[in-house]
Amino acid sequence: MNNGEVGARIRTARKRIPLTQRALAAAVGVAPSWMSMVENGHVKANLQRIEQIAHALDVHPASLLYDLPSPPELSPDEDALLAAYRALHPNHRPELVSIATRWASP
Repeated sequence: MNNGEVGARIRTARKRIPLTQRALAAAVGVAPSWMSMVENGHVKANLQRIEQIAHALDVHPASLLYDLPSPPELSPDEDALLAAYRALHPNHRPELVSIATRWASP
């Protein structure tokens, strides 16, 4: 695990959402220039920052530190649902999960 690999994983996860570097920096409470340096491998983020970045990206911190298997491909509908879930304020997410679970029950 080196700084460049970690930074590349952060960038990939950020773009998958999609989220701008500036928005990620704001969510983590750091300067956009610092986030750029992390993504480019010029600065090493400590474990606390990795956890904050992972939380903002809605991924497990280990996925930023290690080369883990990629998640399965999602259909366009699944992608849209996941994007809607991630766009919600965290306090509202359980309600969406509850609705989807009720509708999915036979």
